[in-house]
Parts: sequence; C-alpha cells; structure tokens
Amino acid sequence: MIAADGKKIRDLLREEFRKKILEKKITPKLHIIYVGEDLVISKFIEYKVSFGISLGVEVIVHRFKEDSSTEKILSVIETLGQEGGGIIVQLPLPKHIDQKQVCSAIPSNKDVDVLSPHTKRLFLKGETAFFPPVVGAILKIHEFYQLPFFRDVKTVLVGDGLLVGEPMRLWFEREHVPFFQILETTPQKERTFLLQNADILISGVGIPNLIQNKDLKNGVIIFDAGTSEFHGEVLGDVEEKAKEQAFFSTPTKGGIGPLTIAILFSNVLSLYDSIS
Repeated sequence: MIAADGKKIRDLLREEFRKKILEKKITPKLHIIYVGEDLVISKFIEYKVSFGISLGVEVIVHRFKEDSSTEKILSVIETLGQEGGGIIVQLPLPKHIDQKQVCSAIPSNKDVDVLSPHTKRLFLKGETAFFPPVVGAILKIHEFYQLPFFRDVKTVLVGDGLLVGEPMRLWFEREHVPFFQILETTPQKERTFLLQNADILISGVGIPNLIQNKDLKNGVIIFDAGTSEFHGEVLGDVEEKAKEQAFFSTPTKGGIGPLTIAILFSNVLSLYDSIS
C-alpha cells in the first residue's frame, strides 16, 4: 500500500510560494476570524499562522469571545472587506451564530476558503482562481502520485459537507466527471454496493471508522478527508485495516490536512497575481 506524504508535497509548494513572494516583493495578508475557544481549532490556526510566517505572509487572527453575536462578526467582515488580503472564518462557529449568513458576507474576491454561496457559484463556472482547500489538496496528491484519473474509474464520494463533500461535488460537476455519491439518506443496500465497487473513494464525513475493511475491495484508492476525535485519538472516516488493503491511501495525520493549508495560501497568493 502506498501512503500519501502530504507534508512532502506541502513543503515543495512552500518553496514555490516563497519564491513567488520574493520575486514580486510583496507582503500578502490573511485575516482569520476565530470565535470561541477550542484546543483542536486553536492548534489548526497555529499551523496556518506558522505556515504563513514561513512564507512571508502576514496572518492576522481576529479573536472573539464565545458569546459574540452574528451582527458583530458581520460588522468585522464588512470592515475587513475594505482592506487588502484574504478573509477566512474558522469553522465551526458557535451554534448561536448564523454560520450561513456569516459565510455569505465574505466578499468573493477575498473568500480564499470558498465558503460563500456566490464564490461557490463562481467556482462551479470556473470564474474564480480560488480552489476549495480540500479539493485542491486531493488534486495535488492525485497529480503528484500519478493516480488513475477520476473519469476513467468508478469514483465514490461520501458525504456532502461544507468543507469536503459539497466542494468536491462541485468540482466533479464543473469538470463533467461522472461520480457516485453516498449521502445520509442513501439506502443501505445501495451504499454497500457503491462502496464495494469503488475504485476511488473520497470521504469527508467526520465519523470515526465509518467505512470498514469489509466495505471496500482490495486495491482501492482512498482519499480520507474526514477527521474526528475519539477518546483523545484523531481518527479518519476509514478504519486503518481498510487502508492496509488499499493500493493507495491518505493517512489521517500528514495526508490531506497539511496540503489544505498550502492550498489556502495558494488562494491568498492568487489575490496578488496582477502584480508583476
């Protein structure tokens, strides 16, 4: 079984981005809106800040208390929209905040996480340079390891979430790539058939060990973009035994995750592409 080395690809991209920033003599900027306090989220933001600093990008984290209102966050987004740089809202937001309204407020020309409905429509039509980070990460891994193209095999997508399933579906539709999708409402018999016949599996549900060894055939290609914490351990959607029988898989740690951060900063740099 071949295990993807997302950190290796990330580091190659890091050097490419550094060179671009030095050549253009720019200081790109990224604003991160973070509401509340969560150890896992805080760690993820630390990775983003660290990666940005290593490139020469100014990363500004705007922190707000857990009880901050939707209106307050919308006001901050409006203000930041008039400044330079990209804007991201770290998800998930506290339940009392209207996440849809907040994401919709991010200007499309600064929406480097591709979260607003308008930016998603632009992405579907190929009218934005931004790539949803998980989609970009999967495609970079796919290209680096020269895997069979999605169009030529049976590709199964599990989930339709905001960060993985939905943007991946949009990319398949944009590129006219046939695929099968498993949703929460998919009947068990159909779900079993699709999983057992998948040549390429992409999952981003966030349920630990949702897909097990018996669900998949030998030699499958697995992109496991779902992570969740279970008894203090970070697990993927696909159990480890299932990955052992795969031809290729992405590990839960060091697989897709590091590359999503790199793609985010690739989107930030694309804001400055008009600068010669």
